[in-house]
Amino acid sequence: EHTDFRRFVIMGSPDLWDHGPRLPVQWAVEAYRSGRSPADELVSRSHGDDVVALVIVLPPGLGMSESGLPPHDELMVPPS
Repeated sequence: EHTDFRRFVIMGSPDLWDHGPRLPVQWAVEAYRSGRSPADELVSRSHGDDVVALVIVLPPGLGMSESGLPPHDELMVPPS
């Protein structure tokens, strides 16, 4: 199941995606594995003058019952 693996959520300005959807993900993963900032890596490899990137790295097991988080369909705080 996908919760067994680390996941990357990448948001960025349009110039970030000039190389297609796969390369930015590959660059972010490589940067993370080598101890560099995934967002900085994406910005430095992009060709645009005004590139912004936000990379969120979700740990493995985040959605599993032992993670301490409620299931996706439950709210932690009741709506007011």
